[in-house]
Amino acid sequence: IEKCRDIFRYLSSVLDRQYGVSAQLYELYSFIGRELVRANVRRDSEPIEGVIPLVETLADTWAKAEKLTHMNNATAATG
Repeated sequence: IEKCRDIFRYLSSVLDRQYGVSAQLYELYSFIGRELVRANVRRDSEPIEGVIPLVETLADTWAKAEKLTHMNNATAATG
């Protein structure tokens, strides 16, 4: 749980605040962090189970963004 919290703390710290979506991501990362703390303190898996779908969606989104970045870079290099 602590390792996961560390990851979300790091993600929060590197957000580029000039983009509007950063505030929303910060809130989402903070929520996930709070739920992880709650799970740890209560020794209860329910909060973790509640954030798993969010984390899965984030992972899918990050993967799609990375793929688009690579596609755009390849297009720019050949363009």
